[in-house]
Amino acid sequence: MLIITFKKKKLRRAVQALIQLSVELNPDCFVGSRHSNSLIALVSILTVIIAVSQIVFYFDETQYSRWTDIEILGNHSNLTRRIYLDIYHASVVFTYTSTAVAVCTISILLFNIYITLKNIIKCYYGKLQNMLHQPHPSSDEIFISITFYRRIVYCTEAIEDAISMCSFFLYGAIITWMLNSFNVITVQETVYHNRLTYIFVAIVISMAFAVFVLLTVSASSVILEDESLKHLVVHFTEKPFLFNRAFYHLVCHVKMLHYFNLLSKVIRGYKLHLTGGRMFIIERSVLLTITGLVLSYGVLLFQFGNEI
Repeated sequence: MLIITFKKKKLRRAVQALIQLSVELNPDCFVGSRHSNSLIALVSILTVIIAVSQIVFYFDETQYSRWTDIEILGNHSNLTRRIYLDIYHASVVFTYTSTAVAVCTISILLFNIYITLKNIIKCYYGKLQNMLHQPHPSSDEIFISITFYRRIVYCTEAIEDAISMCSFFLYGAIITWMLNSFNVITVQETVYHNRLTYIFVAIVISMAFAVFVLLTVSASSVILEDESLKHLVVHFTEKPFLFNRAFYHLVCHVKMLHYFNLLSKVIRGYKLHLTGGRMFIIERSVLLTITGLVLSYGVLLFQFGNEI
């Protein structure tokens, strides 16, 4: 949240440019994801469940009995000890719930940004495909396509500058969620081994994994759309159109040939991708990497827990 606050001006400008591109390219296109409202409703319900389950767990009488023989709070009366424990438990519930709300809110925001950028590239691909397969494309149309692609590149760079660090810390928070959930399962205290705790852990792991997959797939789809765009240009430039009667006039049209060559170089010269803090590219392989890391950590915890 702090990163979003510090970079809110850059983020606002990047989002405004993204919306403007989307409207110009396809006024009828839905900006963002159509499933945003459903995701917000689902996240709200799960967050309430997490908060309620924590309240029920931490304010149960069994929690207070755990601290009767521990002198970390000093020699205080039972009432004072109870107040200290209530403040501590309330802080834990507030911290974990507010973190869940922040992570899910930022995730939905980034998800909509990624989806909008993907839709822009996909729509641009369709318009470029139609133009390149015209029998007589004009030089003005080609020049407009070059200009628009450069605007997509600049918009992607602005988005990357505004949210890359936020994406990095968001992935860190998701991984921490999963690892902490494994810690709760493997802890030796019997108070954590009950149905409520298992439900809580299952919901947290499911939310963390769903957010992780949602972000990774939506961000990596930008790379896939960009690769499709490059394949289209390569395929078109390899066509022997100069020997086709439909394109015979192009032989003498030096300006149009120059624009065709420039369009190919521009699209093939840029790589559109999104990163986590400019430290790693968000692509499909990140799914396997982080999933393997979390599972390895979980297996190690279970092995050490069984040995103890």
